[in-house]
Amino acid sequence: MATPTQSTRPSPERIFGVLNAFQSSAALKTAIELGIFTAIAEGVDRASVIALRVNAAERGVRILCDYLTIHGFLIKADDRYVLTQESAIFLSRHSPAYMGTLADFLVSEAHKRNFDALTETVRKGGTAVAQGDNAKGGAKNYIVNGTMTGGFAILATPVKYQDSGIMTFFLGREGVVYQKDLGKDTSALAASIKEYNPTEGWKPAE
Repeated sequence: MATPTQSTRPSPERIFGVLNAFQSSAALKTAIELGIFTAIAEGVDRASVIALRVNAAERGVRILCDYLTIHGFLIKADDRYVLTQESAIFLSRHSPAYMGTLADFLVSEAHKRNFDALTETVRKGGTAVAQGDNAKGGAKNYIVNGTMTGGFAILATPVKYQDSGIMTFFLGREGVVYQKDLGKDTSALAASIKEYNPTEGWKPAE
């Protein structure tokens, strides 16, 4: 039996990190909603001018940007902020690979409420969801013998079409993210989707 060493000594660091993860999610979502990454991509790189661009308090913007710097989303040199390569590719609205719209769903109040009730959801075995003929494995209900063991799916849409993006994203248990521009009626069309069924027009996100 191995003897614990200094490097393998049990630490609560991972526990604290997971329990505090909601703070990072909230900070990233706030930066995306304010358009901070896009502003910096456009050369607006000081807290004072970023604040003017995004219509927020300078002190709040500076604290948020410093937090994002600590967590690897920004680089700070003197009083200027620069995007990391990752942030430039996925968090600037000018990038064709922009993924900020995912935050609209993944960190939405409704989605968070679902996880607030996770203990009860686990006890009950999940919620009723299904997939259609075009999904891998064909049409089926994800609830099997009262538990959600048959699969899952996530649909993420822009909060406001065009202002926060145009693409709607669909993710199933196979791990492929599909995207589609549902047009100006995105909210209504997305609300009518009751099953994971990526039909014609849904393309794998690049």
